[in-house]
Formats: sequence, C-alpha cells, structure tokens
Amino acid sequence: MTSPGRPLKLLGKGGTRVRGNADRDGLLIKILFVVALRISEAIGLGPVDIIEQDRHPRLRILGKGRRRAVVRVSASLVSKIKTYA
Repeated sequence: MTSPGRPLKLLGKGGTRVRGNADRDGLLIKILFVVALRISEAIGLGPVDIIEQDRHPRLRILGKGRRRAVVRVSASLVSKIKTYA
C-alpha cells in the first residue's frame, strides 16, 4: 500500500515496466462489465464453460442460487479467456 503523495511503483530495476498479472486482471474486469457477471461467476469460469451454439460462442454460467445460464460473447473475448483458462 502506498501513502498519499507517494507514487505507485510502476518501474522495476533498469526501468522495465512491472506488469504482474495486469493482462489477466484487465480481462477479468472486461468480463465483469461486458458480460455483466458477478465476481463469483467470472472467477468460476473454466474451459468447459465455453461452448458454441448456432455458430456463436457462448459461456455457460453458474449463477446465484446455482442457476445456470448461457450468454453470448464475442469470439475475441473467448480467445482471451482461453489464454488464461
């Protein structure tokens, strides 16, 4: 945690950028907003939850109250999810 007025450490030794899991975290945030999922639903996604119906990629979601849903998503989002699944 940084104190007020103190900059976040964005650069590592030699001026290299510290990224950590920024790409993965950004993908999680994108899933939350684009697909309108709850955090627990997004974290629970796995490769078996990616399906194709009517030639369109979809995600099987296990929602609140253990309700199941299928939502349509873009092919590019599915590709990014597979990267981290």
